[in-house]
Amino acid sequence: MVKFLTLMHLKENDEITFTELDNGLREMEITPHTLCVVRQRKQVKSSIPDDILDCIPSDEIVDRLAPLIGKIVFQLGIELGLSVEEIESIKEKCDRDLTEQNKEVLFAWRKDRTVKPTIRVLEQAFVNIGKGARCLKEVVKDVDPNTLKAVEIVTDKIRENENRIIQDIQISQILDHMMTHLVISADDRLGIEHYPRHDDQNKALLDIVTKRREPAYSVFVDGLRNYGYEDIANDLKCVAQETSPSTTLVSAEDEGFSVWNVPLYKVRLQKNYVKVITDIQHESIVDHLISKEVVSVDDGKKIESVKHHRKRQEFDGHAFA
Repeated sequence: MVKFLTLMHLKENDEITFTELDNGLREMEITPHTLCVVRQRKQVKSSIPDDILDCIPSDEIVDRLAPLIGKIVFQLGIELGLSVEEIESIKEKCDRDLTEQNKEVLFAWRKDRTVKPTIRVLEQAFVNIGKGARCLKEVVKDVDPNTLKAVEIVTDKIRENENRIIQDIQISQILDHMMTHLVISADDRLGIEHYPRHDDQNKALLDIVTKRREPAYSVFVDGLRNYGYEDIANDLKCVAQETSPSTTLVSAEDEGFSVWNVPLYKVRLQKNYVKVITDIQHESIVDHLISKEVVSVDDGKKIESVKHHRKRQEFDGHAFA
């Protein structure tokens, strides 16, 4: 590893050429054929279909691939174009978790779009470092290329508009909309709103939308359009959203039932979330619940304080806009 890092340092600082390395190896009586092996690139004859090879690996592919890579974090990172400093930072961040190290290397490579980070590029990198591509073939063997392309479209659309979304929108009503259509849960909302800054909340929401894709993406875009951000919604719209709103919402409901596995009354409440928080006179309902000893007086005070907090948020949102 010391020799490897020394060579990488020399390479990154343009302090050595292959000719100089050749001369040095000869003086040490080491065959210069070693350099030939380093310089050669064995072109992969892949058995993976081209429509898969030309796609960017999704989060799911990265998650499944990372545990299979093994102890080649440095070699893979360098082959994929990361600097030694970046790889050292990843190793320090993930400490002894080899899977997380591999995952972070792949994420860092995928984030850099200088060269499109395709599965083809990744397969070639595995071959170049002597790992071979069997693990990658196993991971992508049942992947639908149309799904991968849809993920790319969604991810690219969000990336192109990320700064506008993070800086410009207030998400309270959009979260209401997404909860009503069962693409985020109450726990998701708590996770988003625990951040004090609105830009951090927006980043957290974008992270959820990016990872869950459809129908979360379509519902998110509909929410933007419904609550005053039509220009951003139009920029985010993609071909996959040409389905009717009713189709999108049905799939969202199915997603909610299948994934959350929660009692039916909770699902019904969440499906009517917007109506509950906007159309109902809560004071009389709370008084009724207190009289029936379903909630306590202290519970009623907490509900009232939350209501006032929400009004302040809405006021701040209008002022911000």
